[in-house]
Order: sequence, then structure tokens, then C-alpha cells
Amino acid sequence: MMKKILIPLTISVMFLLFATGGCVQPAAKVAGPQAVTEKPALPAEAKKETAKPEKPVTLMLKFKPGDSATYRSITEAEKSIKFEGSTPATTSFKGGKTGNKIDITYTQQIKSVDNKGNAVANITFKQLKYLAKSKDTVTLDFDSSRKEDQNSPLYELIGRTYKIELTPAGQVSRVIDVNLTPVNPKASYAEKVAFTMLFDPNSIKERHAIDTLPSADKKVLHTGDTWSSTRKVSFGLMGSKTYERTYKLKEVRDINNRQTAEVEMSGAAELKADANGQPTSGLSNMFDTTETYAGQFEFDSTNSSVKSYSEKLYSEWTAIQPEEEVKEGKEPIVMIMSAKLSWNIEKID
Repeated sequence: MMKKILIPLTISVMFLLFATGGCVQPAAKVAGPQAVTEKPALPAEAKKETAKPEKPVTLMLKFKPGDSATYRSITEAEKSIKFEGSTPATTSFKGGKTGNKIDITYTQQIKSVDNKGNAVANITFKQLKYLAKSKDTVTLDFDSSRKEDQNSPLYELIGRTYKIELTPAGQVSRVIDVNLTPVNPKASYAEKVAFTMLFDPNSIKERHAIDTLPSADKKVLHTGDTWSSTRKVSFGLMGSKTYERTYKLKEVRDINNRQTAEVEMSGAAELKADANGQPTSGLSNMFDTTETYAGQFEFDSTNSSVKSYSEKLYSEWTAIQPEEEVKEGKEPIVMIMSAKLSWNIEKID
């Protein structure tokens, strides 16, 4: 049954959630959907199916100095709120969608590899698209491929580089030599926020980490085997959650002497309870919550590299006005808040 809460409290929550409107910023600066990638938990013993292919597959990255590849990374974070039913005619509150979508094409060149297989990689921006919205109003729409945008301060970021250290398990263990020189002082507030989002060390780690791979002791797998890791996500005033992601090796294909492993993922929130056994997750306890979290990736086991990776998380919170508060001839007020997060990486060259 849908939960019913007092509308005055609901309105207060809404204003708190949107008081900081504008572009979605790092978690330390704005209450909004931000993801923080944690170190994957050690997976449970891989579950084995009775029928096994003759050759297992190894899911582990391997690097060689001088290797170079081009990748496209797309991340999206969006929160929204809307009313249904008989909304108050006098309210000045404006709902809508607030968030950003960052689309980066970059080259990754391996500079060195240590005796543990960890690689120092040089990252260079080739193309950049950045779209930001606040309550359905576009605050920044930059595309480096558009001629008219090549006078933008953000165009100065094309060709900018930084170094990261990558592990065989897909983690970014260090961010090195980041040029934090800001964009042109004449840049708009939205452009300065974009710069912060692009070069914040935590954002860099999240952009390049592929924390879907199993730990080193479980790297050799057969079709049907599973492993798990966790991701912690903050939804601002709606609380934070830790999700357990379960991965399953769905299929291994051999095409033109190249072996590709297909992996699917399903995620579910880890439920935490207080002393009374009630779930604890911020203000979201006051709402009915529905969620979907799924993903997939393809691994080129011939070249020991990830071909593509995608994960999408959608959370929705719904509250309805109590029957005793509904005026005669009116429909109950329904408030629906949602958050959408997605992470995508594709090797394109």
C-alpha cells in the first residue's frame, strides 16, 4: 500500500531538495545524485554449473608500455520531481529535471607497467560534450565538435592530459599529474562547475574505473560463474545506499580467432536496519520506493581489455496525500521524485 504523509512536510522536503538548483556538482558541494565507487568486495566462491566449456576465460586487464586506445565515456546524473492530482494553485514551487550528462572521447596511452601489472596511463581529451540542466532549464550545452563552441572556454580542455594508475582488476589506484589550472577567468559559473566536475580526482577515478572485474583469485571463470562487488550511491537528503552487484558470465564467443566474454549484472540495495528493525535510508523511508539496477559488459579476453561497459540505476520515491487531508471534490496530491544514474565506457579504436 502506498504510504501517506502530511503534505506540509512533503513541501518542506521538496524545497530542501531543490534549494541548491543548477548543475549537479560533486557531493561535497550539492545535494544530488552522486555516485562513489568503492573497492569491490571480495567475491563469494564462484558458483559452478555442471557443464563446463573446455577452455575457461580469464577476466583480467593486461597492459604493455606503448599500447594506445581510444575510449568514449558517458556518465549521466539526473534528479527530478513532479506533482500529480490537485496541486495547490498558489504554490510557487517549480519541479522539473536537474542534472548533467558528460560525454568524453579520450586516448589512453600506457607509459609504464610495474611488476604487479599496474599501469601508468596518459589520458588525453579528444572530444567533449557537456549538457547541464536546472529544473528543465538548460544552463550549459557545450559540444567541442560544433564550430560555434570552439570559442568557449571549455574548448581549451581539448588536448589537456592527466595520468592515472590502473590495476589489472580495473581499479584506478592513483590520479597523477592533474592540471588543475582553471578555464578562462571569463568563463560562466556553469562552465567553472563543469571544469570542477571534469578534473575532480574522484570524478576522474569514477570515469576510468571498470570495477566490474572479479578479484585476482577469481579471475579464471567458466560460463555461468558469478561474482559480486559493491557500489555506494548518495541521493542527498534521500539518504545513501550500498548496492550489491552480482555479475554472471553469460557467454563466451569465438569469432575470427578472437574470444569475447559477455557478462550481465543485476544490482540490489543492501538493507540496513535501526535498533527497532526498521530500514534506515534517510528521508526515503517516508516514501514508497521502486528501483531498477542492471548492467552488462563485454571483455576481449584475447587482448585482455574491456570492449564495452554499461550500468544504469533508477530510483523513484512516491508519496500521496492522506485521505483525511483531501478537500471535497479534489484528487489527492501525489509527489513523485526520481534519480537516474548511468555509467558507460566503450572502446572505439
